[in-house]
Amino acid sequence: GVLCGPLQLAAARNEFEPASFVSYSFKDVDKAELRVSPLTAKEGTIPAASVDLKVVKCWYQTGTAWHSYFADATGRSMVPELLLNDETLVKVDTTTQDNYLRADYPEGAKYLWISFPASVKVPFNAERTPVADAKTLQPFRLDAGRFKQFWVTVKVPGNAVAGVYRGRIEILCAGTAVASVPLAV
Repeated sequence: GVLCGPLQLAAARNEFEPASFVSYSFKDVDKAELRVSPLTAKEGTIPAASVDLKVVKCWYQTGTAWHSYFADATGRSMVPELLLNDETLVKVDTTTQDNYLRADYPEGAKYLWISFPASVKVPFNAERTPVADAKTLQPFRLDAGRFKQFWVTVKVPGNAVAGVYRGRIEILCAGTAVASVPLAV
């Protein structure tokens, strides 16, 4: 990869096109955010609202995860798999290799253990448990010396005219832009 190198996508009208980039933080940041600009070309504009941003959450999968198609319930593998707007929806304990899902009850949030649901005495009921991701990307944490992956999905409007549309995705820490990733569609 190239430091602050461009994300370049090719897409047709009415198409959803994904891309991904990774950030690396040199210091701990409790509240970082992403901000995307409109994508402009001389032919027109793709609005910023057409660019969906998600955090790629790493969590533990039982079995052999993506290493084999054979199931092995005794092992757990860290997998970058969940696309979330609120990364705090799932909490991961790297010491015990357990996953916890946040349920937002009226009396307060509670993290429920979800690592190996077959062994849970009271099964998780998605219909009754108040669990939902945020509708938009929420501020997230950056840990010094660690990478964080983001998923970008561009929805090209049906009336877009052919051309190269350019914009940027800014990483903000405490409201100040600290990096910018060029985006070309």
